Amino acid sequence: MKNIHLLPLVGVVLIVGCGVKSTVIPQNPENLDKIKFAVNKLSDKDQELLAGYIMRKTVSEKLGAMFGNKSADSGIPKGMTIGRAIAEQKKFLAEVEKEEKRKAEAREKIEKERELAMEMMRGAVSVELVSKRIVPADNYGLSENIDVVFEYQNNTDKDIMGVKGTIDIIDMFGEEITGFNISNEETIPAKGSVKWQGKRSVAYGRNEDAGKRWVGLPDEKFKIVWKPVAVIFKDGKKLTAPEAD
Repeated sequence: MKNIHLLPLVGVVLIVGCGVKSTVIPQNPENLDKIKFAVNKLSDKDQELLAGYIMRKTVSEKLGAMFGNKSADSGIPKGMTIGRAIAEQKKFLAEVEKEEKRKAEAREKIEKERELAMEMMRGAVSVELVSKRIVPADNYGLSENIDVVFEYQNNTDKDIMGVKGTIDIIDMFGEEITGFNISNEETIPAKGSVKWQGKRSVAYGRNEDAGKRWVGLPDEKFKIVWKPVAVIFKDGKKLTAPEAD
């Protein structure tokens, strides 16, 4: 007897559900209150999908009108039902997720290629810190510079005409303290080395300059990370790292 009584009720629920999703969405957002009763019959997930669809369509319409470039895809189409809108939003989100995954995979691929390229360049040219110090920037002692010397070591059997990259200074907690963009156009002979010297102003203020703090650290409290982006050999061969997307 219980099952016999339930069958008609199931039919009613199905009819009501179908009726809700066949409700047409007003094209004018100001009239959305007219479908409030139907929207309230939807599950939380469907309500979220419907809201996302309406927001996406109405915002794109307003932006198009603002810039005088209304897209054919903007605005709520005439006769669009709640059910179709939910289905389209699901499809839209799936496509967005697919595109984000593609971009993430592309970024990961490029990052792996960058790491491999940098390892090759680090093998060709290694960089070591020779010295770091604070020096006066003028004759009046009103400002100071941080003076650094790095040494490039050519580990190959070929002369190198130029090297470019960055040096990151990392503290013992793995956080970056400061960094330098360095480039060398002096030819580094095969199995030889050259020194690069650079200066940078030490800023004063409430917060101590990061470079000045680094100069005061003993060698065991930091490490340098050499990130080469280009190594150019005298014979014309180049080693480079691909740029991020």
